Amino acid sequence: MKVHALRNKILFWLALGIVFYILLCMYAEVDQLKKAFSEFRVLWLPVILALAFLNYVLRYVKFHYYLRVLDISIQPLVGFAVFLSSFIMAITPGKLGEVLKSVFIKDLTGVRVSRTAPIVVAERITDLLAFMVMTLIGISGFTQERTILLAVLVTFALIVVFCILIGIRPFSLWALGVLGKVPALGRFGPKLSTAYESIAELITPKRLLWAVAISVPSWSCEVFAFYLTCHALGQVVPLGACFFIYSVGTILGAIAFLPGGLGLTEASITGLLIKIVGLSKAYAASATILIRLCTLWFAVLLGGAVFFLFQKQLGGSQAIEEALEAENEP
Repeated sequence: MKVHALRNKILFWLALGIVFYILLCMYAEVDQLKKAFSEFRVLWLPVILALAFLNYVLRYVKFHYYLRVLDISIQPLVGFAVFLSSFIMAITPGKLGEVLKSVFIKDLTGVRVSRTAPIVVAERITDLLAFMVMTLIGISGFTQERTILLAVLVTFALIVVFCILIGIRPFSLWALGVLGKVPALGRFGPKLSTAYESIAELITPKRLLWAVAISVPSWSCEVFAFYLTCHALGQVVPLGACFFIYSVGTILGAIAFLPGGLGLTEASITGLLIKIVGLSKAYAASATILIRLCTLWFAVLLGGAVFFLFQKQLGGSQAIEEALEAENEP
């Protein structure tokens, strides 16, 4: 598979995103949406984007911490370029962006992809736990949402159980042995073993707690950006409601395995702004579109810019081809 296949994927999901935003605009009624956008105070935009960028910086701190745990040495600025460059894949399905990050590290340090790929698993686990903590923070003002509260608690418990099972080495080795006997997976046995050794190192109780402690403030930056977006539109949305709505929307988009949560996250945030806060469809849709432009699409644009600036150092199209070849491997 060549680089043009990646371009086609990005263009497909970009087109799909445009179609979805058009539908969202039609739902909110275009004339009313224009009126809502016209009230947006642009002076708040640099602050909103700065908060989104601060989220990336804090998330990189966690990524760099995981590299240190695995004894992988990489200069902080180079590591930050690697981290940001992977955002170019934020709107591609599957795990391509994550594989690309590991390929960059392999080309820079010689460390196998299977050694660093589990970092992504640890990042996802700790991000999900952080969003659940943030949902619980926000739900304190919406006690009627008991179904969502129960779902959050059950998911939280399942992730904790998963982490405990990973930490039980005899059980994990037994499970890997069983998987190794499956014909389709047998050839991946050594890679699965390497991946297990990495993930087991990354999600010990102490490291899990430390990573979640970084994830909560990092993602809270985007919640504050969401709050300011609503404020810049002249809408009064309680900060607790912003924590609840943004976290639930992000969780739903993540568990649906949609690239960047595209579609479902927007629909969830818009719907919750209408149901819980009582915003009109136009203001709810405009707040959703603006915050997604300042987070998801800002990240894609920033990732593309950093990649093209440092593509020689990061391996350029060859690294992308390696990631595409490794995309279907565990």
